[in-house]
Amino acid sequence: MAVSPKKVFIIWNEYNRRPDILSQALKCERIFVKRIINNRSVFWKFLFWFDYLYKAVFTTVYLILKNPDIVFAQSPPSFCPMVCWIYCKIAKRMIIIDGHNNAFEKPWISVPLYRQVMERSKFVLVHNEELNRTLTKKYQNVNFFVLPDRIFHLNSVDIVNQDSAGKYFLIIASFAADEPLIELLEGIILFLTQTGEDIEFKITGNYKRKINIYDTYKEVKGIKFLGYIDDTRYFSYFNNAFGIIALTTRPMVQQCAAIEAIGAQIPIITSDNTTNRRIFFKGAVLTNNYRIEIKDAINTFIKTNSTLRKEMEELKLYHAGEWEKKFNGFLTALG
Repeated sequence: MAVSPKKVFIIWNEYNRRPDILSQALKCERIFVKRIINNRSVFWKFLFWFDYLYKAVFTTVYLILKNPDIVFAQSPPSFCPMVCWIYCKIAKRMIIIDGHNNAFEKPWISVPLYRQVMERSKFVLVHNEELNRTLTKKYQNVNFFVLPDRIFHLNSVDIVNQDSAGKYFLIIASFAADEPLIELLEGIILFLTQTGEDIEFKITGNYKRKINIYDTYKEVKGIKFLGYIDDTRYFSYFNNAFGIIALTTRPMVQQCAAIEAIGAQIPIITSDNTTNRRIFFKGAVLTNNYRIEIKDAINTFIKTNSTLRKEMEELKLYHAGEWEKKFNGFLTALG
């Protein structure tokens, strides 16, 4: 009987759901190498090398002790797969890069020697077909493989606090540059003003990253900033929401919130782009990222919610089956 290769998944981050779920499917160990310097102020540019040096040493020692046959390394940051590649080169092991949304954008794609590491990796995993087509043309010597986020089940999450028991939309935000939050919030205000609907819009995420937005909208009736919440509360809010809202200005991004919505079978309002049109051919309302269109999308969502929920059940079955096909294809390609 053939012995299964020993696999590990290295992530230089506090936590990320994709490698957590993927490592379970791969039946491999995974480790989140957390930062030792939490200060992200103006002094970060002088201190981050110490943080990355610690992570590099920790990762190298971990790999030497574990002695895996296959190393999965998350990018960004680019330094994680670069350090893993050095180990794999010396130990004659296989490396696979799991490339996230901004792994192929500056500053990470511009790190010296990083492209060569991608070219020498067994595979570079990407989330969706649209991104894969673009990257394949640009980096012709890199062996890309499309492996979307796995659909996982959220249906058994109970209400853990009274605040998640009412009728509300849950807005999934990280307060990143690609999220059109001002247009979204203005669209919500238009909706609430024109309809008088008794429904709340709860916003997750660390609003301190965009404190000016928080200060401007924190007193608006019907809008509530939850801040950063732990997984238990997050999934309670998520699973009991009337609907999910997750918007982005980026055209080829498979948002984690979108996959979570499918897993929970909660309909979603999300941005109209090529990736979302393919993923959400049912069960969602797609909108342009402008306040009037967002307001109209909320109206449409409320009127068609029961239909959207039935469609989400069908969509979950479809994407779960498609993921299994992709994953089995990946295992076959690994050999």
